[in-house]
Amino acid sequence: MTEREARLMAVREKLMTSIKAEIDAESVTSAELLALLSHTVGACIAMQDQRRMTRDMALDIVFKNIEAGNQETISGLMASKGRA
Repeated sequence: MTEREARLMAVREKLMTSIKAEIDAESVTSAELLALLSHTVGACIAMQDQRRMTRDMALDIVFKNIEAGNQETISGLMASKGRA
C-alpha cells in the first residue's frame, strides 16, 4: 500500500467511525444516513473541477466504489461470527 493509499484509508476509517457512532447512538436511522451520505456525494460531485472531471467520470468513480464497499462489507459480515 502506498503512502497515499494509507492516508485515504485512514480518512475513510475516521468517517466510518463517526458514522458507526451515529448509528449506535440511534441519532439517525440507516435510511436517513443513506440519504445524508447520498446528498453529500452529490455535493462532492458538484464541487469537482469540471475542466478535469466530467459528471460521467465522477459517477463512474461513485459506482465503482459503491460496489467495492458492498463487497468489502459483505465479506466482513460473512467472516464474522456474529454477536451473542
